[in-house]
Amino acid sequence: MATLLLLLAPSAAAQCTPSWDVALGNPGANGDVFATAVYDYGAGPALYVGGSFTSIGGVSTPSRLARFDGTSWSAVGTGVFANGSVRALTVHNDGFGPRLFVGGQFGGVGGSVVARVAAYNGTSWSDLGGGMEGAGVFSFAAFDAGTGPRLYAAGSFQTAGGNFAEGLAAWNGSTWLSAGNGNVGGELFALHTHDLGDGNGPSLYIGGFFNTIGSVGASHIARFDGTNFFPLGLGVNNTVWTISNFESSLIVGGDFTAADIESALHIARWDTFGWSAIAGSGSGADATVFSLASSVTIDGVPRLAFGGSFTSVGGMAASHIATWDGIGFSTLGAGTDADVRTLTFLPAPAGGLDAGLYTGGSFAAAGGAAAARLALYDNCPPVGGALFERGDANSDGGVNIADAIFQLNALFTTGLFIPCDEALDGNNDGSINIADAIFLLGSLFVPSAPPLPPPTGSCGADTDADAVTCDASNPAC
Repeated sequence: MATLLLLLAPSAAAQCTPSWDVALGNPGANGDVFATAVYDYGAGPALYVGGSFTSIGGVSTPSRLARFDGTSWSAVGTGVFANGSVRALTVHNDGFGPRLFVGGQFGGVGGSVVARVAAYNGTSWSDLGGGMEGAGVFSFAAFDAGTGPRLYAAGSFQTAGGNFAEGLAAWNGSTWLSAGNGNVGGELFALHTHDLGDGNGPSLYIGGFFNTIGSVGASHIARFDGTNFFPLGLGVNNTVWTISNFESSLIVGGDFTAADIESALHIARWDTFGWSAIAGSGSGADATVFSLASSVTIDGVPRLAFGGSFTSVGGMAASHIATWDGIGFSTLGAGTDADVRTLTFLPAPAGGLDAGLYTGGSFAAAGGAAAARLALYDNCPPVGGALFERGDANSDGGVNIADAIFQLNALFTTGLFIPCDEALDGNNDGSINIADAIFLLGSLFVPSAPPLPPPTGSCGADTDADAVTCDASNPAC
């Protein structure tokens, strides 16, 4: 039985309809959104949004960076220098606690000279070793090459902290270090750390517009082990804008139409077998892919989400955003009416933030409704005020052995309609498995067993912030 407990997957989510929530985009941003990240400095998780805008949600944001706590917007800092923009956001602990690292095309923040990169701890900005000399920082990724975790920054720059570091540098908490021997023959736009399972261990993957990196020939994408650069086969035939992974495979998106010798339209996969189009030769999108998000769960199915300037994927209409489940493509409703540049997935509610796929770019509408450059795709929006009684799995108004039988049927029978997942979560641990039926039977027949968590004995609402929800009230309530 113990082995069975480990293997069981959660039951299918209660029926609901994923849809676009455009509240974030009304009134939205007055300029493009390029970067999003969730960060908690101690006041609760919040969504941080960066771009070229100077107002968002009706709030003035001279810093081109804003914070949304689930209810209201606030500006972060007092401003980047004129005409600047925020292009990259990530959360990293460099020895001073988790901080929000901000990269872009700016020369100062908070009234101080800060070149292209800075860190924010929730109350104040910090200069990072003098920053970079060059056009800007466009991507971050944490990577440990055996000397401790470092934050790598990629972009278009010639020096970092006064040291030669062409396009790629590593921050160790006190200073910038060059990565490899530099000599990038172009610009870098994407970083991603991943273990491909090929025996090389975790590596830093680097994408951009280049044909050489560290004096090694590599067409727009390369692997870095902390010392040396390596090409990925013949690479791709044009710019790589974004890198992520889906399961064990590395996924890249960009302007390219071929990966190695295979036709792969703007999105491709690299694994231990080499390059391939993600859904068969010649498949992909009809225009640029700018952003990727992995482990996006919609309708209980793990997916890769991607956004860009495309209007079709796999031969079907898909307006600037789509998903791939490892087999085929799916659309997200009506999508957006212009480019998607950043995607951040929140799997469960956090603080005041709803779960879902936070989407930013240059669009004015999402799902056919007005949404100025920012929207949320709710992977399964809750029905407010749904009432249930924990343990009443079959919604018949009583809690008895029939409910334990229903719980087991829900685990092992496909197509069973479940009006309220939360009612099945007998031990209220945020997942549904055989342990819930055991917990329910114990509460019914073992005097010393713990009681079911509330609401019990009468109906109540789901007040938890876990991934198990109640989307329809029990008719008996």
